[in-house]
Amino acid sequence: MKKYGMLSLSLLGALGFMAGCTGQIPSSDTNIDNIKQAKECRALDEQLIKVDTFIEKVQGMPAVHAEELAYTLPQTEITQSGNKKRMLRDAETKKATLLKEHQKMGCKPLPKQ
Repeated sequence: MKKYGMLSLSLLGALGFMAGCTGQIPSSDTNIDNIKQAKECRALDEQLIKVDTFIEKVQGMPAVHAEELAYTLPQTEITQSGNKKRMLRDAETKKATLLKEHQKMGCKPLPKQ
């Protein structure tokens, strides 16, 4: 019985030493905050990509086709207009707003394409 007691005591001590018990409890709040920020940054990145894609589509088509595109798309958060110039202006405004929010949150800058 003494063998098992000594063995378990020495194993417990070794495990405590190997685990690095310093009495400090790691803060999970910072982990949760980092995860939340990463999710929000990812959502902003996706929105920025959508706006960039929209701008590229509209710039690459004649005004008549841009108007047709506006009627075929569901109501978007980018623009409500059917006019090509207004569509581009609204998209650029939305992009600038998203970039400011992206920078304010401290997200990593998007890679240039």
